[in-house]
Amino acid sequence: KSWCYFADDHPVKKKKLEHRWLIVYAELLLKTVYIRYQLKDIILL
Repeated sequence: KSWCYFADDHPVKKKKLEHRWLIVYAELLLKTVYIRYQLKDIILL
């Protein structure tokens, strides 16, 4: 095991990556919901 491999496999780094993905997923979800509500308003009008 090299030092680089150990750094990449570090649990803290992995957690940060997972956290980043959660943020990206949450943003996508919010955008989808927002667009859906906007479309509903347009359809109602």
